[in-house]
Order: sequence, then C-alpha cells, then structure tokens
Amino acid sequence: MTTYRAFREAYPDGIVLQPASEGSAAVSGYDPSGYEAYEEREAFGLRGMRGEGPEREWHRDDLDPKTVV
Repeated sequence: MTTYRAFREAYPDGIVLQPASEGSAAVSGYDPSGYEAYEEREAFGLRGMRGEGPEREWHRDDLDPKTVV
C-alpha cells in the first residue's frame, strides 16, 4: 500500500479511482488482520468483510468469489 501523495509522485500520469478528498475525511477502517477472518467466512464482498451491505449471490462455476486474481 502507499499514500495518495506517494502514488502521485511516482506515477504522475497514473489513474486514481477515487482521488484524495478535500477537508477532513474519515480514515478508512482497514485492518490487515481482518483479511484472515474474511477468508474463513462464507459471505463475500462488504458483507463478508465488514458485515455491511446486502447479502449477495454468486452465479459462476469457473471462479470462486474469493479467488485471488
């Protein structure tokens, strides 16, 4: 991981999906240890990671929803 500033300096022409916000935005609550628990849960997406959002279905046979790609 890197900061927005470091990314911008290293890749001035790079595309950022969500640029840094103006003002005092809330810090994202990402904790690397949460990924281990996520792997063990049956749910996926935000529901599996943080218990938020609707329960989703997966309709693919060729790829598991948690396959690392």
